[in-house]
Amino acid sequence: MTRDKDKVEKLFQDVPKIISIIGGHLNKSYKINWEREGTTEFEGSRFVFTLTELSDKSVHIVAN
Repeated sequence: MTRDKDKVEKLFQDVPKIISIIGGHLNKSYKINWEREGTTEFEGSRFVFTLTELSDKSVHIVAN
């Protein structure tokens, strides 16, 4: 935990906006909506997020 406001701002800017979960038989992608302070279900909480499932064709998967 840090109280350094500049560090918090940098960390908040660097959080992922889209994640992909790649399994053996199934791939799922999600868009992450980050909020500095919760406005809906977790009103008043800090740095809450909601996930929205994306269609399979909306995210390109890069694998090595």
